[in-house]
Amino acid sequence: MQGILDAAVEDGKLPGIAAAVIVADVGVWSGAAGTADRVTDLVPQSQFNVGSINKAVIAAQVEMVPMAPGVD
Repeated sequence: MQGILDAAVEDGKLPGIAAAVIVADVGVWSGAAGTADRVTDLVPQSQFNVGSINKAVIAAQVEMVPMAPGVD
């Protein structure tokens, strides 16, 4: 997966990118590539401002609540 992040930055379309994947009962992977401001290197712990995409993520999580075990 790190290769995908590296390729996205090498293409010149993005100055930097960070991602994380969490799989229940398996573990967590995180990675980063490029720079935050074309100067400061990104690390997996880098923080980004969230935009409108945040609304879609929250909506998807809210939709999943009734399917959670123990929720009536």
